[in-house]
Amino acid sequence: MRCIAGMLQMLMDTDLDITQEDYVRTARASGKALVSLINEVLDQAKIESGKLELEAVPFDLRAVLDDILSLFYGKAQEKGLEFTERGHIYLTVHLIEEMSSPDVVTEAHSTNTLSGFPVADKRCSCESFKILNQGLSASDPSLLPTSSDLINLIISVEDTGLGIPIEAQSRVFTPFMQVRPSVSRIHGGTGIGLSISKCLVGLMKGEIGFVSKPQIGSTFSFTVVLTRAYAISNDYKSSEFHGMAALVVDHRPERAKVTKYHLNRLGIYAILEIDPNKVLPRLTSGTLTTNMVVIEKETWSNNASIWPSIISKLKGDQLDIPKLLLLVGPASSAKIMSVGSMEYISTIISKPLRGSMLQLSLRRAMGCGDGEHAQDERLPRLSLNLLLHEKQILVVDDNIVNLRVAAGALKRYGAEVTCAESGKEAIKMLKPPHKFDACFMDIQMPEMDGYASLLAL
Repeated sequence: MRCIAGMLQMLMDTDLDITQEDYVRTARASGKALVSLINEVLDQAKIESGKLELEAVPFDLRAVLDDILSLFYGKAQEKGLEFTERGHIYLTVHLIEEMSSPDVVTEAHSTNTLSGFPVADKRCSCESFKILNQGLSASDPSLLPTSSDLINLIISVEDTGLGIPIEAQSRVFTPFMQVRPSVSRIHGGTGIGLSISKCLVGLMKGEIGFVSKPQIGSTFSFTVVLTRAYAISNDYKSSEFHGMAALVVDHRPERAKVTKYHLNRLGIYAILEIDPNKVLPRLTSGTLTTNMVVIEKETWSNNASIWPSIISKLKGDQLDIPKLLLLVGPASSAKIMSVGSMEYISTIISKPLRGSMLQLSLRRAMGCGDGEHAQDERLPRLSLNLLLHEKQILVVDDNIVNLRVAAGALKRYGAEVTCAESGKEAIKMLKPPHKFDACFMDIQMPEMDGYASLLAL
């Protein structure tokens, strides 16, 4: 898996378009998910031996949720589903004290979830939590943070479908237990995910529980106590997009609201238009200067004949033509070039929309991103370039793929790389006088491992 991750990272450094880059990022995320699955088995062993330790590091909750969405987007497309603006009603994150407040207002329409469980209802989400059956309430002091530096969250996740049979609900947190024999065959899994989740939640000073109705679905909820990370900002809003306005064109209003939400997160004012025939009047009304028109690919394809006339009219009126951006899902990416009037498109944005990828796409399309943020991203690379430029590096490993990954990573920073496939070969190449400035050597190799090779030198 390290080799796969390394090759994907090398691919990321090649000249990719936005769609290809999104594919690679998703592949990397999926690879990380697979590594996590493998690590689950190892973690279970650590848990059983009492040796599992957690490290407190800053993280961006929104970025984590974006990565989760990208993993499920393929399955959603297979079923003809789209994420909606209120997609978060199936995954909620709230402060415990927020839900214990008497000022909490329940939105009537937000309780109509697929399973019937009102997980978006802050009060009901908390009241359905299993720990409350043990005599606790949402305002119980044990659930509230004891310091201003601590945050106590409750996270609820809704899973619609078969639900959990009544007779199996008592063993859902038992390691290697499935609710029925066919689960592993049909859905995969090892039956240790919830067991590990319970242990992890416990290590984070939280509780976990669930409610489930057979043939309807389940809602799992857990609490965690986290330390406030004052130095981390998860706000994507940037001065590079300040004052920009976007027209979102999508004949499906709910889907358009998702696009608007993500643009708003970047600080871009967005208005919606479901009728492509009204795009030109919108742009020429003079009431708002529009910097970009974000068009859903399905809407673009269904009305391909009108876009050339719109562009021609704008040019004839000598107006500043806004950038045209096309939203495309993975399933239709390969068919993009067959869509008419593609010469008018400034850039293609891959779905599902994620804050970081959308920001990158808009930077490229709008010609921004060369300021402070872009320079910050280049600083580590510049320092490595200065360190490794034209340096002679010997890489020693018996695994050919590892050699390619290591050599590729070093060459990115200007190093001259020579490879050897064994310790004995490396010893011959390192006999004085030699040309190398540094040597990277694997430890575990046949015949002569890294330690023996170094001792021989």
